[in-house]
Amino acid sequence: MGLYSTGRTSGLCLDVGHTMTTAAPVFEGYPLTGCPSTITSPISGLQLDELLKKFIPKLAGLDSVAMTAVKKQLCQVAENEPTMIPEYEMTDFVLPDESKVSVGNETKRAPEFLFSPHYFGVKSPGCHEMIYNSLHKVDPDGHKEIIENVLPMGGTTRMQGFAKRLQLELLGVLDYEFNV
Repeated sequence: MGLYSTGRTSGLCLDVGHTMTTAAPVFEGYPLTGCPSTITSPISGLQLDELLKKFIPKLAGLDSVAMTAVKKQLCQVAENEPTMIPEYEMTDFVLPDESKVSVGNETKRAPEFLFSPHYFGVKSPGCHEMIYNSLHKVDPDGHKEIIENVLPMGGTTRMQGFAKRLQLELLGVLDYEFNV
């Protein structure tokens, strides 16, 4: 449905949902369910919330709606590996109860979970690896059209820098250029 809403009939939907992430290819309007091309992973918005709460204990009491606001306003996906994320000046953020919390590079470290879950002890592919794995279970004749139409879905994918990082990671493993 996500592809249709953008006027496309072929592509790959990367849905980073509340409890799981799914990479699902669609070709000429049909999901490619006849082959094991849909990849799922336990990496999710909820796990990212929990990681942020671990990094910033003052967030522990927030519900999922408030955590969505935190991710939207504060989190940024770094363009590079987590070992390359520099220290940042602390920024104050006003919580829904009007208290303030100071945050630094936690807001760049936590989103790294979506691309490198193994750094956080989770044995699962990152978002870009899910797309790569899904694409390579599809007939090669459809690769170009599918990869040219990657659609990130879910609130977590709206974090600043997500689409750019996804594109950079995919460019590193694929033989052709495309836009996310």
